[in-house]
Amino acid sequence: MGSALSPIAIKATSIAPQMPIFALTMDERFLLTVTYKGEVLKYDAELRNYGYVHRVSVDIDGVPVQFEHDEEGYYRALVSPEQVNSKDNDLEVGLLQAIAQKLEQIHQAE
Repeated sequence: MGSALSPIAIKATSIAPQMPIFALTMDERFLLTVTYKGEVLKYDAELRNYGYVHRVSVDIDGVPVQFEHDEEGYYRALVSPEQVNSKDNDLEVGLLQAIAQKLEQIHQAE
């Protein structure tokens, strides 16, 4: 059986102003800065618009991870359990939560 994507729902609580990336109408690349475990991390990201919805693709050390809004309006990472549990990458649930929270902060600031 293949790897099924299992969304990890994240709820963000704080809001911080940042550039209005979600106001863009075309696909746009940007640098996403996240603090995780006391370390400032920078990831290449791309906003992808699909009509009235969007996804953000974040390159986490060579692994592209898609983030989208769930039914409650919070960001979730679309990854398989195998991806998160793999020793071949640096995907951790806490890191995905930190990225989702940062995306929520950016979105709310607009």
